[in-house]
Amino acid sequence: MTTISVSNWTDLSAQDLASWRAWQAGSPALASPFLSPGFAQAVDRVRGDLAFAVQRDSAGAAQAILPFHPGYLGSISPLAGPMSDWHGVLAADPDATDLKAMVTRLGASVLRLENGHSPTRGAPGTVEFSHLMDLSGGYSAYEARGQAREAGAFSRLAGRGRKLARNHKVTFDLDDRSPEALDWLIANKRRQCLATGQFDVFSVGWTRALLHELFGVATPELRGRLSTLRIDGDLAAAHFGIQGAGVLHYWFPVYDEAHGACSPGLILLQAMARNLADEGVTAIDLGKGDYRYKREFGDIQRPVYRHAVWGDSVSGALWRSMDGLESGWAALPLGQVAQLPGKVARRADRQLNFYLGDLRAA
Repeated sequence: MTTISVSNWTDLSAQDLASWRAWQAGSPALASPFLSPGFAQAVDRVRGDLAFAVQRDSAGAAQAILPFHPGYLGSISPLAGPMSDWHGVLAADPDATDLKAMVTRLGASVLRLENGHSPTRGAPGTVEFSHLMDLSGGYSAYEARGQAREAGAFSRLAGRGRKLARNHKVTFDLDDRSPEALDWLIANKRRQCLATGQFDVFSVGWTRALLHELFGVATPELRGRLSTLRIDGDLAAAHFGIQGAGVLHYWFPVYDEAHGACSPGLILLQAMARNLADEGVTAIDLGKGDYRYKREFGDIQRPVYRHAVWGDSVSGALWRSMDGLESGWAALPLGQVAQLPGKVARRADRQLNFYLGDLRAA
C-alpha cells in the first residue's frame, strides 16, 4: 500500500534525498540541473512556499517526489514555476507515476507543466523540443558535426571571432566571480525585456534573489556559473546558468548591443562550450524555442511536454472545462488567431505565478 504525504525541505530525510539523486543519475530525462535537490534547496531558501508531495511504499521508502508551490484558485505549480525550464515528478520511472493521484491527494484543482520532462498518463498536451549541444565526444567532434551540418553558421562565427581578436583585446572568463558582472547581466536583461515588450522576470524580487543565491552555490551536484566576455576591458556579453550531472543549462544570456555586429553572445557560447568540454561537461542545454542560434548550434533535441493534470474536485472540473474551451477555440480553422486565447491565458498564468512567488517569498 502506498501513501502520499506533504513535506517541506527539512522534512525530507537523507534517504529521501539519496533516492532522488539515484533517480536523477539513472534517467536521461532527469539529467537537468533544474531537477536536482540542490536547485530545490536554493529555491526553498528564497521562497517560503515550497512543498513536496512524497509517495511512499508500505515500508516508508520514497517512490516519487513532486516539488510544488501553492498557486491560485486551488492550483499548484511545479518547482520554481515558470522560472524553471524543466520540471515534473522525480521517480525511478516518472512515466509510471500516477501524477493525477498525487494532485488529487493534495486537494489541488490543477497542476500545469509547461516544461515537463516526461509525458503523463491521461494528460493530453503538446510536445516541443529543447536543443542541446552534444559535447560528449569533446568539442572538436561537436564542431566537426556542426561544420558538416551548418557550415555557414560556424564559418561566420569563426570569422567574426578572428576579426574581433585582431582589433581588440578580448578576455573570456568561464567562471566570473564578480558580483558586479552578475548585476550587469540582470540590469541588461531587464532593459532587453523592456525594449522587446517581454515580461521582465526580474521585476519580482525572488527571481533576483534566486540568481544571487545560485551564484554562491558550487557543489558537485549543482553550481551557478557566470561566464563573461570582455572587449577592451568592458563587458560585452555575459551568461548565467546552472550546471550539474554533466549538463550546463544555458539560462540567461545577454550582450551589449554596441558590440552586436561581432556576435559577442555567440562567441561567448562557443568559448564556454570549448572550455566546458575540457572539464568533462557532456551537454549544454539551450532550452526550447524556435531561435536560429538554437537550430544552428544545437545538434540533438529532447522532448519537452506541456500539459495539465486536473484533480478530482469541483474546482478541478471547472479548470478542465476552461481548458476544454481553450482547446476548442484552438481547433477552429482560424490560423494563428485560434492560438491567441491559449497564448494570452498561459502568459497571464506565468506572470501571476511570478508575483505569487514574491508575495510568499521568505
